[in-house]
Amino acid sequence: MTYPNGPQQPGTPANPYGAVYGAPAAPAQAVQPYGAPQYPAQQPYPVAQPVPPVAPYGGAPGYPYGTAPGYPAAPYGTTPYGMAGYGGVDPYTGMAMSDKSKMTAGLLQFFLGGFGAGRFYLGYNGFGAAQLCLTLGGWFFLFIGMFLFVPLIIAFPMLIGVWVWAFVDAIMMFTGNVTDVQGRKLQS
Repeated sequence: MTYPNGPQQPGTPANPYGAVYGAPAAPAQAVQPYGAPQYPAQQPYPVAQPVPPVAPYGGAPGYPYGTAPGYPAAPYGTTPYGMAGYGGVDPYTGMAMSDKSKMTAGLLQFFLGGFGAGRFYLGYNGFGAAQLCLTLGGWFFLFIGMFLFVPLIIAFPMLIGVWVWAFVDAIMMFTGNVTDVQGRKLQS
């Protein structure tokens, strides 16, 4: 029988490393067939380097309170990575645009403004809830007013007031005088 480390010494047990029991074993070596190339041991994957912090509002990395010399300042309203969000950037002012449409907001407010639909669409939940509560309260007093005269005096001003408020809101949304809840200009 042949061993990779040479012939076996007489009186020693069969050990592929050629050492006797109790002695430290030699490290195993890969045996390549004849003609196979010997590849070096693979290096471990490189460790990821930490990303330098990005300064807010367009500052260069490592300059947290402004831009580095030679770097232009980012326009107001952009994120630290230079994107303005879903709506893009207004070409005239350079400010971020909303992803909401002024036509959609105006139509919702014109037809369903008593229920605060246009305000809810733009994210003004408080104004939308106020319009909804005034409309429901007006209808409640109108229903009670069928049996008593006094609630009619309350119901008609409430309903007329909320519908005038919704109409004025719709006109302002159509003309672009209302922004979304983040203060961004609505798209056309």
